[in-house]
Amino acid sequence: MHPDKGVWVIEVKDWNPSRYRPVRNPGGRLIEVFDGDRWIPRPSPKSQLVSYEKTFRERFFVDFAGAWLPHQGLRVLLVLPRFSRDEAVQLLGGFPLVVEQELAHLAQQLSEASDARLEPDRIAEAKA
Repeated sequence: MHPDKGVWVIEVKDWNPSRYRPVRNPGGRLIEVFDGDRWIPRPSPKSQLVSYEKTFRERFFVDFAGAWLPHQGLRVLLVLPRFSRDEAVQLLGGFPLVVEQELAHLAQQLSEASDARLEPDRIAEAKA
């Protein structure tokens, strides 16, 4: 956890865009993957990121009574290096994404992120 940058939860999916499609509307809970013979429903990677975010939030971003504190210090990002922006939005809807043409600037984006300063007295300590 960086005191000025907070925590980024990043999921990278090196998927072939032609093998994935939304089930109904872009951004839904399910997507479909083509296995060579048929389309198979599976959870969206957004669900996985939401689960990770929840784990980090519960462990590090709670108040002293155990309630979650909304905080800019915890952010999620899905990286799809083989997708264009249009392909990613068509599959996942509006969600924090980095796609093929933005990959070269990812490190800069993370290092320049602002408004994530953590308040040490408001963060639960990790128990080892």
